Amino acid sequence: MRSAPNKKPRRGRGSDSGCARRLAADLASGLPDIYVAMREFYPLMPDKVGLLGFDNTEWAGVASPSVSIVVQPAYEEGRSAAQMLIDLIDEKDNIDNHQVLSCSTQWGTTTL
Repeated sequence: MRSAPNKKPRRGRGSDSGCARRLAADLASGLPDIYVAMREFYPLMPDKVGLLGFDNTEWAGVASPSVSIVVQPAYEEGRSAAQMLIDLIDEKDNIDNHQVLSCSTQWGTTTL
């Protein structure tokens, strides 16, 4: 009896875009989930326990206690990445693959 060959999942354009969207949504909602999980530690903030997250600016300000966050420059990150890609396509020799962009911090009551 012949068995059917093992078929690998098809990987192509758009085949896992739903998965990528779900992953992005999960990552974006991570800080609120951690915040809720730390509920029993709220009285210890910020003296013994701190919470510092990335982005989620709309949510972090309305949480109580308010969460400290590092705000990343998303627009500049995208612009820089696009420029590096264009430079690679144009085969430019002096492409700087390492760039430092300025972030800002919004201090809340979850950190000292």
